[in-house]
Amino acid sequence: SEIGRKRSEQEVLLKQKQENRIGLVEECKQLETKWTSMWAEAPFEPLGAESMLEWLKAREEALDAIEERGEAESVLETLRNEERSARNRLLRELAVVGVDVSALANDRLNMITERAAELRDRERGRAKEKAQLEQKVKTASEGVAQKQLDLQEAEEVQAEWENRWTGALNELGLERSAAPEAVEAQMDIIDQMRETAGRIRSLQHDRIDKINRDIDEFEQVVDVLAGDLAGDLLGQPAENVVQQLETRLKEARRSQELRRIATEDVKEVTAQITECQNARLERAASIAHLRAVAAVETDDALQEAIIRSDQLRSAAHEQRTIIEKLTQDGDGKTIEELVEECKGVVIDDVVAREASIQPELEDLQRRHTRAVEHRSQARDAFREIGGDDAAAQAAASKQEALTEMQEAAGRYIRVKTSSMLLEWAIDRYRREKQAPLLKRAGELFSIITGSSFSRLQVEFGAQDEVHLTGVRPNGNTVAVSGMSTGTADQLYLALRIASIEDYLERAEALPFVADDLFVNFDDERAAAGFRLLGELSRATQVVFFTHHRHLVDLASQALGGSVSMITLDDGDAATA
Repeated sequence: SEIGRKRSEQEVLLKQKQENRIGLVEECKQLETKWTSMWAEAPFEPLGAESMLEWLKAREEALDAIEERGEAESVLETLRNEERSARNRLLRELAVVGVDVSALANDRLNMITERAAELRDRERGRAKEKAQLEQKVKTASEGVAQKQLDLQEAEEVQAEWENRWTGALNELGLERSAAPEAVEAQMDIIDQMRETAGRIRSLQHDRIDKINRDIDEFEQVVDVLAGDLAGDLLGQPAENVVQQLETRLKEARRSQELRRIATEDVKEVTAQITECQNARLERAASIAHLRAVAAVETDDALQEAIIRSDQLRSAAHEQRTIIEKLTQDGDGKTIEELVEECKGVVIDDVVAREASIQPELEDLQRRHTRAVEHRSQARDAFREIGGDDAAAQAAASKQEALTEMQEAAGRYIRVKTSSMLLEWAIDRYRREKQAPLLKRAGELFSIITGSSFSRLQVEFGAQDEVHLTGVRPNGNTVAVSGMSTGTADQLYLALRIASIEDYLERAEALPFVADDLFVNFDDERAAAGFRLLGELSRATQVVFFTHHRHLVDLASQALGGSVSMITLDDGDAATA
């Protein structure tokens, strides 16, 4: 049947699976035997295949690392030997030039190098100063020769002047032995006489003659003026005519001023008359209107009507005052209610009741006076036994002061806490959010100084003043005042390049011109500076002037063929 056939097939498959299983078990035993034989010489018990494969991979990496470590230690030892050798050579060279190397015995190579760079820069400065002094001596020597020529020419001029001086004395009739001061005094007297004579001639011609001409012209003008204005003054002296004319002119001006004042008074009076007439007409119209309103014919009747109107107004005002008084004293009742209440009340009864109440009122006043005196006596006794309210007031003041102190302390704590949190936030912001310009300048400064400094940071003093400092790789800070001249120049160059890079990001590029920036740099830092200028030249043109040949060689080594050099033939400088 079908079931038997399928069963036979399954039995055949089962038999095949069992045979395969036996073969696989046998193969596994063989592999285990082979695996065990492979690790027979190992000093430990092997793990599984996959774990041992990982172990072998790790072993190879460890062997490679050990080998690399050995090579690195060898290289490090070589570099240390080179550093010691260079350090010893540098100390010997410093000792040769007279530097006390005992103070540098424990310093690192970079510190000794900086000391040597400072010494070299100082010697270069001295050499430069010596060259300048030699140049000055040369210039002074040339000046001495020129001065000798000038002296010779001056002696010749003096001899010629003495000849002319002798001739002049002979012409003046003076002794040759006369002192120059005496001759000069006589010459001054002669010049003064000549000047005085000239002034006399000038005064005679320019002043006196002119005055006479002016007098004649003045008399002619006065005669013409007298003929035109006052014929009765003809023939009189000019001075009298002028005085008479001035007097008449003053009188005429006074009369004119009086006339002007009178004219203005007339105008003012006329305006007042016009104003009064207008006011009279307005008042007449107003009176006519009032007569019409009051229905009267005459002004006397109008006046009586006005009197009656005033009396009526006064009575109405008095009525309003009485109504207001009754309203205030009527316990909130209306006038109608008060009138209703007063119906049937006899005035005589009210007066009699007021007379009977008066003794009671006086008795109550006396009792009130005695009560006030008794109260005053009790208060005095209370004060004598110390039972006044001063203690209570002091306790209240104390509690009030304590409350204010608590509030002030709470405010102080809040303000002080806010101040400390604000200072902490500001300090954290200063540490974590330095300006990009300062960060970039720190990177450039680290490159120029050969990682002698790692970065720049801004520190703040007690008065919140800003100090720029350099940070060593070990975290120590060095203020600008504590840096050497060369290091300070390198810091300035880093700040300048960083600011130029920041400027070029938002503005048109302009050439960067440098004049002997590296005069205080050693060769290593000067080469680093040239490399930075090479990077800057990708964004703008860089022009570097120098008269030091070794800087030109350093620029060639640092920048290769990317630098264009121009050497001036007159020997003033070399431009790189």
